[in-house]
Amino acid sequence: IRQKNYPYAWNLLKVLNHWQPDDPTLPEDRKVFQGLCIFDYERDYDKAINYRRKELPFVVVNDPQAKETAKRWNAPGYMEQMLGGVKHRAEYSESNHFLYWNKPRGFKPEKGRFGRRRMNGDRNPLHAPSAEEIKDWKEP
Repeated sequence: IRQKNYPYAWNLLKVLNHWQPDDPTLPEDRKVFQGLCIFDYERDYDKAINYRRKELPFVVVNDPQAKETAKRWNAPGYMEQMLGGVKHRAEYSESNHFLYWNKPRGFKPEKGRFGRRRMNGDRNPLHAPSAEEIKDWKEP
């Protein structure tokens, strides 16, 4: 049964104070701020279709097609075969933080790879985009 204010949203500071983003351990009260309905593909398919028709967000679990896709993507060599030796845009961070940034006032970008703009050498963002082959960033 859909609630009146669905999907529910919480105050971000309340969420972050309850579960620090740098600590992966589940809080002692095991409370998770979940604002979307979760439907099991096998049991709740009709409910999920109803939400989709109403253009409401939801999460589906146990979808056999998604399981097959994940299995295929995790097969040794599959991603390398699909992506080949072509370089693709990648973001790198030494922490679990990916920050968004706005260009500074008076910013004059230089032309970067892929026809995109990139920060000048003295103004690199904290997490600079780069071009990588999958073999360079995929865990063994």
